[in-house]
Amino acid sequence: MRKVLQFLLCTLVISTLIANIGFKIGLPELKFLKELIVFGCAVFGTRLLKINFKSFGVAYIAWALLSYFWSDTSLTSYIFGLKYEISFVALYLASQTFKLQKRQVNRLNKTFLWVFGVSSLIYFAIYLIDIQLLTKLGYRLDWSTYQALEATAFCQKIENMNICRMQGFLSGPNVYALMSVFAIAISRITKFKYAKSLLLIATLNVLLSFSRSGILAWFAFMLLNRFGKQLLDLNFYKKHWMAFGSLLILLSFGVFGFRPESNSEHLIALKTGLENFLQAPVLGQGVNFSGPGSRYGLETFIPESWLLQVLNNLGIIGLGLFLSFGYKVYKRSPLNIQYFLLAMLIPLNVLHPLEDAGFAYLLAVLVAINANVGSQQTLSE
Repeated sequence: MRKVLQFLLCTLVISTLIANIGFKIGLPELKFLKELIVFGCAVFGTRLLKINFKSFGVAYIAWALLSYFWSDTSLTSYIFGLKYEISFVALYLASQTFKLQKRQVNRLNKTFLWVFGVSSLIYFAIYLIDIQLLTKLGYRLDWSTYQALEATAFCQKIENMNICRMQGFLSGPNVYALMSVFAIAISRITKFKYAKSLLLIATLNVLLSFSRSGILAWFAFMLLNRFGKQLLDLNFYKKHWMAFGSLLILLSFGVFGFRPESNSEHLIALKTGLENFLQAPVLGQGVNFSGPGSRYGLETFIPESWLLQVLNNLGIIGLGLFLSFGYKVYKRSPLNIQYFLLAMLIPLNVLHPLEDAGFAYLLAVLVAINANVGSQQTLSE
């Protein structure tokens, strides 16, 4: 089982590269290799009776399944929406039941760190030499565009500037930045010999991704890692309110004052998402109404917020179940993963990071198996 999971982690870190090579060689089904391995792990590795069927995660999945009866959608579109909406939750629940020893979990952590580090260096070399070399690996000779069920564009530019944002071998810069922060968190709970080098690589990834949410998540994680429990104590803010207030203002101008066109698009999407929520506040409008699943329906709507997406699709009940599930995940997690989960709240509020299956699956597996062995004392203890 461990070797299968190691292979899965390797494919997830470079999932978009594998998919694009598939398009290049005329085998687009290669895009679903990760799903095939995940299905195999879930079927053969999951101890079904060990799943907590009374958990918030199971209730959330059940609510998402029931949404078919009040959503205006075709079955095909509903299935695509369901995949995005529940994949992280379902795989986390399945991974909780994997029978792994602490040393095996440690090896899986190191597998992820090695593949992430080496693939980051390879991508960075391509980035410096000529980013268009990616087109020889199946990437589309295009930039800043998305085409469903087609290869990824080789470059996402910073609006009107002729600068490509680093996106690694994932679907985009934002999720690449977030995986980089996650790699730092995993290196802190693993005796990884090259942790300092990985910190440098991951930080460079975040900065050159030009992802505002990624930079803020990195900053939040590093602050939590440095100050720990003080930052989760309200009295700490009362004592230093002026310093933190000034820092927040500076960060707001520095991060959100950059790329004003993108900021405007995000605000419009958020406004529309809130309006849609008010149309069906309790039940929501179905799993493919908004978010990546909507690309396969009648009309595409990306609310630029994963939490708002859940609210649009599954209403207050769905969001309540999702957040309750998230809190349980947080309480069970090792300390540095807790810090990462708190930092991830930033991109979850302003982006849709769980859209990238490679990142969502990897996050679910590693967070679950590390929680099982209790790698460190948690904040909740």
